[in-house]
Amino acid sequence: MIKISFVVTVYNKEKTLERCLDSIINQTYDNYEIIIIDDGSTDSSSDIIKRYKENETIKVIYNSHNIGLGSSRYVGMDNADGEYVVYVDADDVITDDYAQLLHDKIRHESYDIVYVKINVEQKDGSVKTKGINSNYYEGRMNKEKCEKMILQPIVAGISGFAFRRKCFAKVPSWMSFRIFFIAFLVSSVMIFGPVI
Repeated sequence: MIKISFVVTVYNKEKTLERCLDSIINQTYDNYEIIIIDDGSTDSSSDIIKRYKENETIKVIYNSHNIGLGSSRYVGMDNADGEYVVYVDADDVITDDYAQLLHDKIRHESYDIVYVKINVEQKDGSVKTKGINSNYYEGRMNKEKCEKMILQPIVAGISGFAFRRKCFAKVPSWMSFRIFFIAFLVSSVMIFGPVI
């Protein structure tokens, strides 16, 4: 069974944090860990995190001051034990089958990066599904898939992605913006094929 590491970076997210963490804890897939990075929060986020700290699937890391989203994600990846890393923003809520969907895609093929579409709640309460049409890049890349991929709108960010951790271990540890390298790879790998 493939272990998935959820990395949640937190900076002043007291209004959304509990809902986010509860959505991860309630996964139907049970081989996961949650790494919470408190990035120097000044609101009650740290108190909320303390209440979750007793859960055996949760690791908590406290940054002494705010180092930013990218650097905090880097800290999370370095502390992950899972074969795949998934970044969840502290204001995101994932479905209870989210990890299972990722696992099912990973299990059938040995992908380095896996993507599932995400639902985004709009200000008016409606839900909009965002993501890249998987028909364009499922499996290995070819010229036709690349052309279709380039022409469609791409959702910014890394929500919905699972990254094989070992693929990014070769990036020098001194590169504090390694996560931006990962974001770059998301677009290039999905266009040109798996990371080797």
